[in-house]
Amino acid sequence: DWNNNYMWRHKKIQENKQPTTQDIIRNVKENLNKPDQFQEALENVINLLSNHETRAATLDSGVLHELGEHIPELTTSLFSVNSLCKIDEVRRQLVKLKFFSKLIDHFISITYLQQQNMISCGLTNIFCVSNDVRYSIAENHPNYLQYLFQSYNENNENKKFKSRTCGAILLLCGYFDNPNPIMESIKDFIFSCVKGTEGYDLQCNTLDFLMEAASIDRCRPFLVLIGINSLLHPYVVDTESRLNFMACLIQALLASCDVDSSTSTTTVEPTSFVAIKRVLLSLTHYAKTNAKRVETMPGYGADCKIILLAIRSLALNESNLKFLNEGNLIQTLFLLFKNRKDNLLIELKDRLAEAANLVWVLSFDESNRKELLNSGIVEMIKSINVSDHEGAKRAISGALWNLEGKEKQAELALQQQQQQQ
Repeated sequence: DWNNNYMWRHKKIQENKQPTTQDIIRNVKENLNKPDQFQEALENVINLLSNHETRAATLDSGVLHELGEHIPELTTSLFSVNSLCKIDEVRRQLVKLKFFSKLIDHFISITYLQQQNMISCGLTNIFCVSNDVRYSIAENHPNYLQYLFQSYNENNENKKFKSRTCGAILLLCGYFDNPNPIMESIKDFIFSCVKGTEGYDLQCNTLDFLMEAASIDRCRPFLVLIGINSLLHPYVVDTESRLNFMACLIQALLASCDVDSSTSTTTVEPTSFVAIKRVLLSLTHYAKTNAKRVETMPGYGADCKIILLAIRSLALNESNLKFLNEGNLIQTLFLLFKNRKDNLLIELKDRLAEAANLVWVLSFDESNRKELLNSGIVEMIKSINVSDHEGAKRAISGALWNLEGKEKQAELALQQQQQQQ
């Protein structure tokens, strides 16, 4: 079977042409019950969507029409432990497919106990990567958060499953109405996991979920309200702890979202200098090496995008910004653009967008704006083609406007005034 599938691909290469939409769909159908071949065949669909946008609409409609009766098999394959969903870029392409919503509907409709294998890797990863999917689930399945909580309560024996279910709740809490009662109910278990009472594996899993949730704007306030900052403080000050970097990173992500529980208002508070220094060091590591991820805990890592987001969150506070500037943030950011533009930032335009967003935030400080203009970052940003990524295009436009646009507009206004005189 493997050889037949390989020969099919090889034949198309030899013919020097891309397989047709019908070829791709037929190949997926023929391999539905062959896990290895099916995943490879489905990857063809995703690659084609990614690389041939003119055919994407036809292919997506064809997949939805031809494979509609195979939704259960597709769901199982996509959300299983060893599925393609564990590959970051595959997940990002997958959520663009129209038939993905059908898979989510089926996933939610089946008995929840059958989802244990899937929820541990597949769906929680999808929640992490796509804001659109989180919105879609909240809109189309308004009781899903309550359903997760019910399953959490009914599975006291399986601590790993409870931890994964908590993770899904953390990643979705900001998209549903009034999640506070549920968050308060799972708080004790989260605290127990983070403190290591439930074992090291669950400690790491829970912290990893907290990091992902802290990177989501809509979820951040609910983490602050249940006291995650206070929970992590001992690990932040203990620089020898194996959890130190993860605790520092989460605290940095939460820096721009400290919530006053009495008024439910959001403010920006100073963060521990230890946390700022540790997160800035990780950005330096990205800028000066060829690293693709930095290790947060043994076996766990953080993408450059999350590091940039954490620093942007820190920079929104004047005291934090002072520490960041003293740590040569702009010089480090320049090195990141200079050394890693091609082999990190533009490999995933979300990273580039976050780097541009950080430049935008820094440019509101006049001394930083002048340093950024003199650093060479502007020229590097202008040289990047972002026509295929709306988020990066918007972020770069905002950064360039703050850096150059205001000044040019002021010069133009002055010229007009002089002409009138």
